[in-house]
Amino acid sequence: MSRKGCEENKWAQRDQRFGAESKAMNEVLMSAIQEIARTGIVSYNWASLVHLLVFQLKNILEDSSEQFPVIPTPGLAGEATYQESCNRLYSILAQFHGPPFTVQRLCELLLSPHRHHKTKLKLLAAVDKLLSVTTIVSEHEV
Repeated sequence: MSRKGCEENKWAQRDQRFGAESKAMNEVLMSAIQEIARTGIVSYNWASLVHLLVFQLKNILEDSSEQFPVIPTPGLAGEATYQESCNRLYSILAQFHGPPFTVQRLCELLLSPHRHHKTKLKLLAAVDKLLSVTTIVSEHEV
């Protein structure tokens, strides 16, 4: 096999491995989100879980952007763009020191984002409302 063929084969194997790891990670993420949506109980380390929730939120809002494209429109609360609004929400979620008391509804939205919110701006507004809280669930409440 030529050197070029070996390189291409190496990258193909890497892509397959990454795809399998990504699929496994997605299954773990979705099972955690499903459990929280079903029970409202967060039995995971928040510092780890919050990164997974931000990751899933990004996936959903980016998919919404592709699935429901619109002519450039303002974001939320005077923000210039949809992307700025998304970035602000990712930042807000990442800054919580514990699960917000709306975490169960957030997980429900992450599982079925377009069940009640048919446009990307309505979905964005719903997530904004869920993250506009200051109360978190303390460990003894879980």
